[in-house]
Amino acid sequence: MADEEDEHRLTRLQATDLEREDSVRHWSLRVRHINDLVKLAVGIGAAFIAVAAAEAAKVAPNWGRLHLKRGEALLYSGRGGEAEKQFAIASNLDLSASDRAALARVRAHHG
Repeated sequence: MADEEDEHRLTRLQATDLEREDSVRHWSLRVRHINDLVKLAVGIGAAFIAVAAAEAAKVAPNWGRLHLKRGEALLYSGRGGEAEKQFAIASNLDLSASDRAALARVRAHHG
């Protein structure tokens, strides 16, 4: 009789342990699923930011060229000192090869 009670007690303990393991396994699957969703969201967000940055670069003003052209306008209006300031600013910004050449020509010719 004691053996049967021990077996029943052991069976109940095993059943309780299996329920707990099942609960932990289920929780682990939920966490893994949420982790996968977060990774997907981060990936989509990063792709969106990359596309937005690429599009913004297409429409962003070219500040170096703007300063170059302003300097040329100031130079032709007889304001050489102000023009040189704009050329100095332009030389420290991004310029295309043709704009760099134009800047060099203007500075060599007027300066």
